[in-house]
Amino acid sequence: AAAAAAEPFRDETFWPTLMQQLLPDALQDAAPTVQAGACDCLATLTEDVFTSLAKHHRILCLTLLFSLGRSEHPPVKAAAARTLGMFILFASLRADGLFVADMAAVVVDALADANLLVRARAAWTAGNLCDALVLNASQEPYEPPHKSLFRSLLCAAFAGMKDNEKVRAHAVRMLGCLGRIYPPDTSSEAERDMRDVVGYMLEAASSGSVKSRWNACYAMGNMLRNPHLPDNPPWMKDTLAQLAHIVQSAPNFKVRINATQALAAPRRRGVYGPTDQLVNLIECLAAALDEADSMQDFSEFKYQANLRTQLSATLVHLLLLPQLDGANSERAELTAMATRCGSRVHQALADQLEQLLKSKDAQPTAADASAAAVDADGDGDDGARSGASTSTSATGDSESFRTGLQAAMARLELLGVVCAPRPMPLNAVDKGSS
Repeated sequence: AAAAAAEPFRDETFWPTLMQQLLPDALQDAAPTVQAGACDCLATLTEDVFTSLAKHHRILCLTLLFSLGRSEHPPVKAAAARTLGMFILFASLRADGLFVADMAAVVVDALADANLLVRARAAWTAGNLCDALVLNASQEPYEPPHKSLFRSLLCAAFAGMKDNEKVRAHAVRMLGCLGRIYPPDTSSEAERDMRDVVGYMLEAASSGSVKSRWNACYAMGNMLRNPHLPDNPPWMKDTLAQLAHIVQSAPNFKVRINATQALAAPRRRGVYGPTDQLVNLIECLAAALDEADSMQDFSEFKYQANLRTQLSATLVHLLLLPQLDGANSERAELTAMATRCGSRVHQALADQLEQLLKSKDAQPTAADASAAAVDADGDGDDGARSGASTSTSATGDSESFRTGLQAAMARLELLGVVCAPRPMPLNAVDKGSS
């Protein structure tokens, strides 16, 4: 059945016929290999086909999957978990609170299984589930997940961070998503939770394989997009310092790109803490621009331009956050910073602007910075991400990037930086030559 479903079918009667008897029988077969194959068959369903099935077929399908997700046979349990991970990507199921709750219970149970294959598949599925919760949070009206469901996923993610590399790769993605939707709470429990979330992600970002560090930096950026973060949370100083260190010294440029994106994630000035933290971060990124030209591995050269673009985009974000109305202590510290490194930053932004103006079709994005690109087998190999995307490039489209570059350069000039000659727009050059 799995082989038969591997190719898309135009025949609208195929899946209804399969669901009439053959597939339910296979899911309830006595042989574990048949049950696992039937789960793999269901995993090929598209959302359109699933929603077109009769309601009783959909209910039967989900009921059997939940049951097989608790099977005593590891291959069956792993296959059922993977199929549920595909189904949570369906908008209709993602919005179904009962399905989310039932799926979470099955996945959390599978994450504690003794078999590594089961845990790896369950971790991938749990990552997709947490991605779905982030997507739900962007919808109106939004109903947050029940506290017990959220707590069970968070504890499972903490446990996963102590597990095998194949599980950790997805557990860190869970932490990033759960940190992003963590509700506003000033209790000691909430403070401890966020401290643990950040601690695990920083540890993963600083050690382990390149894939783990890449994923951890991506997850950190996801968490820092939480709109309810307080001003200067107690863990922010260490977080900024660690991410800045990665941006300056990580041998892999894709890791640097994701760390740089993470530093641009908070949207409010207060989250970055006191002025000295912000100034120190800007100076570290200025130094990282210089260090982007030195490579230990020439294979990183293809990511060098993307890194410089992302560094420039993050600098634009940081430079435009402070309010400079009148004389204040923040302006004084920023002016001192501009004296130390403003000229270098201004020149780097001017270079980016010049490149942008030279190419009308330029899309200044860090194309390879999708850190959570992990495959459904949970083996950590590069591949197309099966979960829902939760990241946005810090640069945005070329027009908004151009505007940001110009505004940041103007701000540096306001702080006393002597500006380099501005690149002339292409249309002005054309008019002059004619």
